[in-house]
Amino acid sequence: MSIDWADRYSVGISVLDHQHENMLTLCNTAEKLLAEADAAKTKAELRGLLTDMHRCAKEHFSTEEQLLSQHGYQEVSKHQKDHDEYVAELARFISLAEEGKLSMKGVFVHMSKWWVNHILVIDMQYKDFLAKAIEG
Repeated sequence: MSIDWADRYSVGISVLDHQHENMLTLCNTAEKLLAEADAAKTKAELRGLLTDMHRCAKEHFSTEEQLLSQHGYQEVSKHQKDHDEYVAELARFISLAEEGKLSMKGVFVHMSKWWVNHILVIDMQYKDFLAKAIEG
């Protein structure tokens, strides 16, 4: 399920679009790794990729939440709750991966679907609001 960046994913804020594109690229990287034959090498790389996703997601969520709060978006708490749940879930996946108790393919399929849904459904809810708020 390779996800190519397209205009439909744009929220109209370049820093957020760049971060979203980076997360989708990480999902695509996972898909490529999962197709490789070297299982031991792939597992190690996928564990590292989970850590990268965790770091990038936290950075993105912080940036997004600051922008939403700064401009008075009323649904910021709901949005933050969605972010917190994702970060907690990803931390749980990292812990399970370290214990060798995780289906990497299932995780990355889930993560890819989560990001597409989050951008296209949840984040699009603030797109017009932020555009108007930033325009002034």
